[in-house]
Amino acid sequence: GTAALLTGGLVPLASFAGPKPQSSDSPNTARLKRLHMLVAWTSLVSELTAIMYATIARNVLLEAAVPHTHSLKELLLRGEYALAWTGVNSHFLFGLLGFVSTV
Repeated sequence: GTAALLTGGLVPLASFAGPKPQSSDSPNTARLKRLHMLVAWTSLVSELTAIMYATIARNVLLEAAVPHTHSLKELLLRGEYALAWTGVNSHFLFGLLGFVSTV
């Protein structure tokens, strides 16, 4: 879903379309360009991690016999799905903030 869309936007920013330091750049400009690349790569890895956590959680949910719950919130916030839910949310938001800061 959305994490895959952001990942598609981060691939060019982290690889060939991001600003690259030139020998004519001032030290501060070169430092900012290197920081941009670091943030873009970190965001890309974070979004890929969010996709991986979501895929694993979905597969576990489909394969396991899940006890009946009254709401989706109750299912995701208790028991064996809490870690995956937290991982997806935290990595997605971290990658989103990184993506916004690189644009």
